[in-house]
Amino acid sequence: MEGSQKKNTVSLLGSLSKQLQCIREEAIYLKKNGYEILAPKLSNIKTGENGFVIFEGDISDNPVIIESDFLEKCLKSERIVVCNKEGYVGNTVMFEIGYLLAKKKNIEFIEVPRQDFLLGVVDYFSDVDNKKIFTYHK
Repeated sequence: MEGSQKKNTVSLLGSLSKQLQCIREEAIYLKKNGYEILAPKLSNIKTGENGFVIFEGDISDNPVIIESDFLEKCLKSERIVVCNKEGYVGNTVMFEIGYLLAKKKNIEFIEVPRQDFLLGVVDYFSDVDNKKIFTYHK
């Protein structure tokens, strides 16, 4: 996996229904600092049904295909940043964090997550891999 990472790339995680503004701001900041945003490919919102946001630039209207593509891009990213203003991390983002931790990806958070059990999971993976995988951004 390490060899397939692209230099100066980042993927942004966050609840699109609650953190979209934070994600957009972070994307602008990172682009100005020389990063390519691999995921999500921010564009106009096409639909946002049942809490799942679909962008005009997404590869499908099927949430399963979109999520699979998103995770593949995350695995190729050099950095993973969780946009979690006010500490909010939704269920889908928690799934994504768990998956990426299991794949030994480093995770950066904008703010300390509100969920204590999430902190416990991140600490567990940090101990298993004997490295710091949980950092605060900027």
